[in-house]
Amino acid sequence: MTSTAVGAGVLLSIVLATGLLALTPRLLRRLDLYDIPTARSSHDRPVLRGAGVAVATTVVLVLIGVSAGAAGPDGAALRAVALAVAAFAVLGFVEDRRGLGVGTRLRWQGGLAVLAAGALAAALSAWWWWLPAALLVAVYVNVANFMDGINSISAVHGAVAGSGLAVVGALEDQGWLVVTGLVGAGAFAAFLPWNGLGRTTFFLGDAGSYTLGGFVSTCAAGAVMAGVPPWPVLSVLSVYLLDVGLTLVRRIRAGEDVTRPHREHVYQRLTSTRLLGHFPTGVLVGCCTLVVTAAGWGGAVANRVDMAVLCATGQGVVLAGYAALPRVLAVRRPAADREVGPAAGGAPPGTC
Repeated sequence: MTSTAVGAGVLLSIVLATGLLALTPRLLRRLDLYDIPTARSSHDRPVLRGAGVAVATTVVLVLIGVSAGAAGPDGAALRAVALAVAAFAVLGFVEDRRGLGVGTRLRWQGGLAVLAAGALAAALSAWWWWLPAALLVAVYVNVANFMDGINSISAVHGAVAGSGLAVVGALEDQGWLVVTGLVGAGAFAAFLPWNGLGRTTFFLGDAGSYTLGGFVSTCAAGAVMAGVPPWPVLSVLSVYLLDVGLTLVRRIRAGEDVTRPHREHVYQRLTSTRLLGHFPTGVLVGCCTLVVTAAGWGGAVANRVDMAVLCATGQGVVLAGYAALPRVLAVRRPAADREVGPAAGGAPPGTC
């Protein structure tokens, strides 16, 4: 796969996503798709949601187009990722429009994860990874959905995770991963002007968070199936997995109903400190992902045990620092500000 084809695919993803996103508000208004604030929300007024369909459409169309010129496993892998993104985007859009019960949603996510992992296994001739890959995809789609609670975080994660996987793909000579990662990164980056860099126009919605989870997890699963070292690949997912895992454990230990909306994730607590806004928090999460991914790659290729241990220790420090940061910032917060808290209307209007 030539560098010209890769560059053309990335440029097309940015241009196409930008164009589709510009047309999205009219469609969402016609469908009356608004995100109504809940206990989990960081916004205090209804905002259009469902813009993830534009991002998903971009990723699917560009990957299918590029796959037409890619032979063998590369082309099949590109089509498998496109299929997964399309399927999860449709499920997310249904959730945006009419809502789904927890059981129904989990069954559909599990079924689609099995199909997506099966398509990747067939494309890359790695059937022994089918069920572990399906589990990873199903889990990460939910993780991405849980983490989509403030402006910019999903767009930044899509751009950073896609770019990180593309770099890993380039180092491991996996052309399909380079293309897929950069196309997804471009499509999600194109969403930032509408949700993070300026006035919030709309949200990705479940269509977008499912797209993000399906995109990142299928790329990661396919990379491991293709023989890429698991350490740097799974490092791309580590910050999101840590945040959701810690929050789930904390709520279970407190005897809370884990199905109820909340604002207890690390990233949500960071924004409620009033010392970090939505975009800085999204960038922070992205930077942590970049650092642990780089350390994971260094550890995977290190020829010395002490270097591998050093890289793993560095990852642990970054992840522990991220988890502890809300408590550190809360200590620095002025006493009067601490008394206000998120329940008193902490987030500015129009933020998610």
